[in-house]
Amino acid sequence: MEKHFYEQLKIENFRGIKSLEINDLARINLFVGRNNCGKTSVLESIFLLTGILDPIYHIDHMEKHRKLTLNENSDLKSFFYNQKYTKGFRLFGKERTGSREINVVPSYGSFNRDRGERGTVQTGVLSSTTEQSLSTLKFILTHSTKENRPYETTINLVTGDTSFNFKSEEDYREITYTCFLGQTYGLEMVDRMLNEKRKDVLVSRLQSIEPKVKDIRIGLDRIVMIDIGTDNFLPINHLGGGMVHVLNILSAIYWVRNGILVIDEIENGLHVSSIKYMWEMVLESSKQNNTQIFMTTHSSDVIKSLSLALQDKADSVACFWLSKFDDDRIKAYRYSPDDLENALDVGIDIRH
Repeated sequence: MEKHFYEQLKIENFRGIKSLEINDLARINLFVGRNNCGKTSVLESIFLLTGILDPIYHIDHMEKHRKLTLNENSDLKSFFYNQKYTKGFRLFGKERTGSREINVVPSYGSFNRDRGERGTVQTGVLSSTTEQSLSTLKFILTHSTKENRPYETTINLVTGDTSFNFKSEEDYREITYTCFLGQTYGLEMVDRMLNEKRKDVLVSRLQSIEPKVKDIRIGLDRIVMIDIGTDNFLPINHLGGGMVHVLNILSAIYWVRNGILVIDEIENGLHVSSIKYMWEMVLESSKQNNTQIFMTTHSSDVIKSLSLALQDKADSVACFWLSKFDDDRIKAYRYSPDDLENALDVGIDIRH
């Protein structure tokens, strides 16, 4: 259990981060700091590090989260520091029983694109023509555990024509699943909980937001429907963003059990009165499902509620303040339970 949990994270030349090292990660990790200090980029680095076998899916998902789309005018420069491929980027994560590392290295010149070769995948995503000499981006994955020899594979992201393709040099089976939570619920996630007889868990958690909730089901039109005692079931979206967000978080934790979940702006859609219940749900569900969670927030109410949670869960929850220097190095400061409580007592806003 918990073998997949990250204890340390290192980032070099990724997005707007020149360098960052985060130590003493916990089961639940909250990142705070000013805008453009790298919080979302930290989540993206974890998402990519744990899901590198399908790089286009993960890259596309991260862009969609930022309300961007990979298309014929897109390129991948935004994933590199100062939008330059030349130095590549490096992501490293120390796990409880090993480590994993990704080095992304540009390669210039020709590349043999044998589309009939096993393992080549056509994605249909158009690449940029702004850097004609760049032929591939090599994603070199090294994954080691204490039980097994280090495993290394190279995933080639071909960038020299009208599409992105990727090819892994060897078969590699990823044993840790990761999910980057979106703003709308995942129907498959809810469906799994219902099929695996977890309806009572969903109902009890939704009742923390709306006590009238009696039942939940998926309607014929594939929409989550809620019974609150009216004549008919109602679409959950009609009951407010808080209900949707709680359903989204809970079903995602269950879906990614024994894996990694990243959540940007955990407070979205939640009234201040619901944040305490959100923390209770996250703490209990992540433990039950053996899920490590990384999240960001801009809400002082989320931080205040965290301070209360830390008093009893100091080993399970960590709060990191990210501070960005002029040279784009970022320093992560871990608040102990006492530090966080003292800061809040004297009115220090750790978000800044």
